[in-house]
Amino acid sequence: MTLTGHDDQALETSKKAMAAMPTSLSPLRAAIIALVGLGQLDEAKRIGRSLLSIAPDFSVSSFRKVQPFQDGAFVERYMTALWAAGLPE
Repeated sequence: MTLTGHDDQALETSKKAMAAMPTSLSPLRAAIIALVGLGQLDEAKRIGRSLLSIAPDFSVSSFRKVQPFQDGAFVERYMTALWAAGLPE
């Protein structure tokens, strides 16, 4: 589900970024996408709860408005992964 299709590598990179920047939302979102791509939905939901504890007002629809990606198919997969992790519309 990641841009490169290497969810395992994306997850490892995301974990390092989460450790270095524990309140940054970007690595949390990247981890969610990788975890959903790897079929680890329970862990994706756990990370989703962590994201909401940092940013309780986060919603998929508000993020969709500001997301930087140009590839429409990727954006849809990204948003679907966020919903799958239990993040609110």
